[in-house]
Amino acid sequence: INTVHIEPALGNFFTTSSTGGDVGVWDLRKLPKAVCHYPHLKSCQGSYFAPDGSQRVLTTCYDNHLSVWDFKQHKAAAVRISHNTQTGRWVLPFRAIWTPSGDGVVCGTMKRQVSVYAAKDGKRLSTCDSEFLTAIPSRFFVHPTLPLLGAATSSGRIALFES
Repeated sequence: INTVHIEPALGNFFTTSSTGGDVGVWDLRKLPKAVCHYPHLKSCQGSYFAPDGSQRVLTTCYDNHLSVWDFKQHKAAAVRISHNTQTGRWVLPFRAIWTPSGDGVVCGTMKRQVSVYAAKDGKRLSTCDSEFLTAIPSRFFVHPTLPLLGAATSSGRIALFES
């Protein structure tokens, strides 16, 4: 298991991602069986519910895609974003995250940048880079009220970007 994330609106659902490529959505009231599975061809490094309560699930997979799944519909990925997720052995695997409003997806790149995509269609909205970002960022946070994005690297540094 790589991630466990609780759905913020209801609190009884949670999602897990695994090295085996399986992403499950679980209901605490119906354990031990998952409510649904989102199969991936390769290892899945992240699985997060949208913060807006829409019950969309964002996954990061080694198949070079970030995917947005609609848990309410139980269908195939609603949006697939082509993104190089091959970090190799020396960089922590990427874990894409949601923006606080749930309308965007944030993920690092192998070019020492951070990309922000639209969650509805996967179009790249912006790219953040800096001469001070000297390593590949693989962990991120977005401030809930300020226009502030943070990117952390394996070398222990955090770069802050303001929009």
